[in-house]
Amino acid sequence: MLHPKAALFLFYLSAFLQVKAQSKSDFGRWLAMLKTPYNDSAAATDRIWKEWLLQDSNYRVQSLQLIVKEAGASPGKLLTAKINLLKAKMAHAYWRPFEGLNCDDWCKKVVQNANELGDEHLLMSACFINAFYHLESGNLEKGLFYNLKAIELAEKLNYNSSFLSRNKLYTSSYLYTTHNYGQCLSYCRDIIRSRAIKDINENAIGLYNNTALSFRVLGNYDSAIFYFDKTMQVARLQNNGVWVGIAAGNIGDVLRMKNRAADAVALWQQDIDSCLKYNEPGNAGLTMAFLAEYYTGTGKKTEAAALLTKALQLNKRLLDRIVIYKIKARFLQTTGSYDSAFYYLQLHQQQNDSVNTVINRTNYEQLKLRLDFENNQNSYNLVLKEKKTEQLRFNFLMGSLAVLLLAGWLFISRQKLKYKLVLQQKQIADEKASSATQQLHLFTQTLLEKNEQIEQLTGRISKMEEQQTDELIHQTILTDDDWNNFKTLFEKAHPGFFEKLRQQSPDITLAEIRLAALIRLGLDNKQMASMQGISLSSVRGNKTRLRQRLGITSDNIQPDALEFFIKNL
Repeated sequence: MLHPKAALFLFYLSAFLQVKAQSKSDFGRWLAMLKTPYNDSAAATDRIWKEWLLQDSNYRVQSLQLIVKEAGASPGKLLTAKINLLKAKMAHAYWRPFEGLNCDDWCKKVVQNANELGDEHLLMSACFINAFYHLESGNLEKGLFYNLKAIELAEKLNYNSSFLSRNKLYTSSYLYTTHNYGQCLSYCRDIIRSRAIKDINENAIGLYNNTALSFRVLGNYDSAIFYFDKTMQVARLQNNGVWVGIAAGNIGDVLRMKNRAADAVALWQQDIDSCLKYNEPGNAGLTMAFLAEYYTGTGKKTEAAALLTKALQLNKRLLDRIVIYKIKARFLQTTGSYDSAFYYLQLHQQQNDSVNTVINRTNYEQLKLRLDFENNQNSYNLVLKEKKTEQLRFNFLMGSLAVLLLAGWLFISRQKLKYKLVLQQKQIADEKASSATQQLHLFTQTLLEKNEQIEQLTGRISKMEEQQTDELIHQTILTDDDWNNFKTLFEKAHPGFFEKLRQQSPDITLAEIRLAALIRLGLDNKQMASMQGISLSSVRGNKTRLRQRLGITSDNIQPDALEFFIKNL
């Protein structure tokens, strides 16, 4: 027969080998899931954890250790955060430290990782796990804070309404317990408005009851009755007899607050009978106290005394007993038992103060936790902001350098293109000027030949035709068409000449312009006279008038002053 220690060793060895063999086929898939982007972080760890829940605790531990081993020495912040999240789940599930740290410690590590990564999905997951851990261990302050923070993040990240509704409903009871009635009501109404009732059908009673309770405390009695009635309807549909009675008793309590206690008696009695039948003595005791209060007011003191004694025997819940103590003190005052009344009134005040102190401390601790949490978050965000600022500064410098290089390249390219265009334009202008000069020379030569022919014909005219010859010589050789052609060619060869001439003398005549053009061509007086069909003396006279027009006075007249002036225009 095997020794017990040997048997135990073999059992653990076989379990380890089984886990290792199975995990080896799965760790690659798990690792890939954990490496998914930030917005899938919660889903990845949840899916893996659901797989592990189907196995025993040894399997989970060995699987997580295998993932850690395969992740390597430097897994990166994202993978580290998700592994820490699984370790937090492990510590929460077994209610003992895992690898020397409890759930809260592992969650703090995840929060730090999430802040460094800017991953609000991871932050939300860590807050939810920590909330459940603290609420289940009785630490209401931390549990409620982390749950509210997780819901706040889930709303910001647009998680589906079913997920949000379940968590808001779970939290609403804690909010009511800590006298946060406004937020409790807000959560309940959010669930109702989101039409997620079907998703939380089994918890609809709690939803409607929390809504009604909040309305009752806040003084909206009609809405409270409406939702207590909804609670009763759902309870009947679910064949939940005890809640049918509780809802009836709560409606009776609201009627009492509306000074309609007589209408509440039957409802209270229904509540008492139902709770006693379904073994809910605490709730029965509280309702008995309300009924006793009514009997006291109507003079049924014997019935009231019996109900109050029974109420204190049945109800052991601190919050309910505080109410019962107050009702008992009032009853004793009506009977003249002032010492006993004072005793119960003291009990009421002491325990009420104690509860209020706990609630105030809870709310204070929540506020302190929120401030500490946000300060830590702000510190991480400041570090991240500085890193982002450095990165943006580097990106800006690199971008500016790239822009400068591009601008320089474009400038050089543009200058090259402009230089090329200037060369092309100069070449075209030179070609046009050369062509115009050739055409002007050809045109002038043709005119000279024409006039030379005229002179030859004129010499052959007989004296008998002297009068006719004289008239022919005095006719204008250049026609308007000839002048226009001449002018066009001249401007191409000597661009801007006529404009400069007019600038020198705005009132210059057409004949003087023609004379100036012929002078610019370097023709002698005889040629000019021939071309214009005038005499040499007329040419000289015209030159004199042109000198005066251009301001070339007698003081500076030189033989070729006019020709020099015109050629330099």
